[in-house]
Amino acid sequence: MAGERPTWWHEGGAKLQRTDKPIITPDKFTPSYGMSFESPAACLSVHTSLGSGSDWRINWIVKTYQGHVGYEAPRVKGSRDFSDLEVAEAFGLTNDFSSLEDSDAELVARYNATIARTGRFIRAGNYLNVPGPGTGLDGDANLSFYLTAGVKNTVRELFTAFIEGYNERIQQTEPKFYQPERKTLAAVAQLLQPRGPEWIPEPVAWI
Repeated sequence: MAGERPTWWHEGGAKLQRTDKPIITPDKFTPSYGMSFESPAACLSVHTSLGSGSDWRINWIVKTYQGHVGYEAPRVKGSRDFSDLEVAEAFGLTNDFSSLEDSDAELVARYNATIARTGRFIRAGNYLNVPGPGTGLDGDANLSFYLTAGVKNTVRELFTAFIEGYNERIQQTEPKFYQPERKTLAAVAQLLQPRGPEWIPEPVAWI
């Protein structure tokens, strides 16, 4: 792992691996886009759909202690809605942080982080915590995740699949708003505005 590990990050975050398990959503009739990662002690999923407005849903589960035979390990569950830009920020796909709120900037300064969004995530380099900084010790209720190049590529592919599905839907239902250039990866990096026929991309640094 590159870079110095933050004190608020748990070493178990290096053990999460991509899984092929389907993500169950209440929207059974809308094409959905998602991915999930698991380890023996935690799991994280990211999901959106063409009918979900402007948000991605991030779900996580952390086993705070090992269970005993015949007993389920205590666990903490959480869920947050992320914007397109917040997903890109959390997973290290952009370093354009011009829109930080005061509370976000305070988190960055206090915990020596690269980027933070209060109540959603904090990241220092490739070290990500959801929904915020923790103790870095066993029993911590926060989920830690190390962002490898493979993880980042997976998120890029997810954005690409979503934007292509979005364009196809717009082309079929609102053809006058269809813009073929949205299918490019550069357009994926510009997902800053609420989704809808009137949505016009704005540039953001994509890395």
